[in-house]
Parts: sequence; structure tokens; C-alpha cells
Amino acid sequence: MQTASGEIEIDEGLISHEKFNVFPLSKVKKIAQLNPDLVQISSEAVIALEKAAELFLQDFTQTSIQIAKKHHRKTLQVKDMK
Repeated sequence: MQTASGEIEIDEGLISHEKFNVFPLSKVKKIAQLNPDLVQISSEAVIALEKAAELFLQDFTQTSIQIAKKHHRKTLQVKDMK
């Protein structure tokens, strides 16, 4: 949940999920196609990119939460993500 000051409250239940695709594959493909060196991208590569982005974001979030907890806070702040 986001507070009025733009901070995000830590709710660990929101971090873990059991969805197959967190990000829409069509959007992942469009982002990948922004690379001018890329001519085509297979559906398997799009799925791999989506999973890589999911894992990156999950790790980034977990690390940010650990930093906030280390400072005895239950709210994520921008400084936790640097």
C-alpha cells in the first residue's frame, strides 16, 4: 500500500505469488524489440526475459525490504532502493 508521501508499506504477502507470468508477454516483447540490433525474438526468449525481469524485481524488492527492516522501519523509502 502506498502512503500519502509516496512510500510503500511492507507487506510480505504481496511479494510472493504463484502466477505464471507476472508481466504481460506482449509488453515484454515490445520492450525487447526496442533494441535496434534485434530483428526477431522467439516466444521462448520472451518468456525467459519475463522470468528474468520477475526474478530481478523480486530480488530487488527483497533487498530493499531487508534494508528497511535493518533501520527498524515498516515502510520502504527511495533510499532503501539505492
